[in-house]
Amino acid sequence: MSPRKPRDIDDDQPLEKILFSLVGDAEKAARQADADNRLIAAMQASVVDRAAVETALHDGACPDRVLPGGMPVLHAAVQRGDVDLLRLFIKYDAGLSDTDNDGASALDTAYRLNFVQGIRVLSDAGAPFCLIGNDPRYLPDDVLVTNYQTRIDNVLMSAVHKGTADDVKRALSLGADPNAVESAQGRARYSALHLSIARCDVQKVNTLLDAGADVHAVSGRGETSLDMLWWVGAKDLLGAAWYDIYKILDARGGRTLFSRRPEELTLTDLRATVPIGLDGKTSALHFLVRMGKMDLVMAAVERSQDGLTRADLMKRSEYYGGETLLDAFVASRRLSLLFTAAVWRDRLDDMLSLRPQIDADPRARAQVDFDTAARDIRRYQQSELSRRADEEADDIRLKPRPKNADGKKNDKPSGPKGA
Repeated sequence: MSPRKPRDIDDDQPLEKILFSLVGDAEKAARQADADNRLIAAMQASVVDRAAVETALHDGACPDRVLPGGMPVLHAAVQRGDVDLLRLFIKYDAGLSDTDNDGASALDTAYRLNFVQGIRVLSDAGAPFCLIGNDPRYLPDDVLVTNYQTRIDNVLMSAVHKGTADDVKRALSLGADPNAVESAQGRARYSALHLSIARCDVQKVNTLLDAGADVHAVSGRGETSLDMLWWVGAKDLLGAAWYDIYKILDARGGRTLFSRRPEELTLTDLRATVPIGLDGKTSALHFLVRMGKMDLVMAAVERSQDGLTRADLMKRSEYYGGETLLDAFVASRRLSLLFTAAVWRDRLDDMLSLRPQIDADPRARAQVDFDTAARDIRRYQQSELSRRADEEADDIRLKPRPKNADGKKNDKPSGPKGA
């Protein structure tokens, strides 16, 4: 990045900082975006009009811009063997250390092409080598690319983290990649779209998708864009904005490791491993209880045919410190929801087998009334017996009348015709 005109030699303001301030100013960003687009168009012409390039630079175009395909304009001037164009970009403070997608500096490229005049001009300006002269055995495995694209992508990520949707839009207008991925070491390489989804920001999600963000992109931990919705905080999980983003991603073909929409999730779905990067073993049941989404959990339980089991409640999560699902319910102070016929159906003995665990924990004991729970299950058992008896009676009443020997129904009394 450059301040769009030759800088004072003592000006050491970080180039990325200039971009951050630019993205925050709508009027300046719009002027530069226009000038940048004119510069890119001029550089992509089969014959470059140097006057058009200089006009664009004078009007504020960035001399570090990267052309489609990943080549900085300074490298493009070297590639064309145009020493006057090269001098023009250097005059307007182009980044001499910027590299292309292969990690090569402009001086590396000039040597590779044997562009003698270019080598002389770049060397006089202080341009460095990045590849030439380095032992390839000690170069990083991943090509180290540092140029305008990496800087504006960092600005986009910052706007996603702590800026507005307008900041995101302006960063995109200045060349940020809508599929940019975070580059911080040790992170899961989430894309800008993933991070916007995890923040439950509908406007940023729409802005990135409209700019071409890939709804099918997968994070470094294997999460899809829809999976990232389960990373939102407890306040936003399954809220109005959450459902808005779900519908947007679903309409664009986004897919999640969950097989159904939230309102259709079954107990079998919730017993599966949660589709986000916890420990790879924690169930969605445990995660949702921990997030306080008890209504969703209990609705899925009630839709199931069998309800929860003792095995479900005794399953531990290393991610949550080795606690059981029962412990998670205790901590939520909603343990009483578990001790109903909706959960246990007619499995009274199975429910009562949990009594030692409940009695051993004062917090749990205060939330559960086993006598009331037992009465609820017995009422359920009686209603089920009555329902089955009614079904059997209906089945008897609906049986067809017996047939005569000739196979016809005996609908009329026997006797003389006309009697």
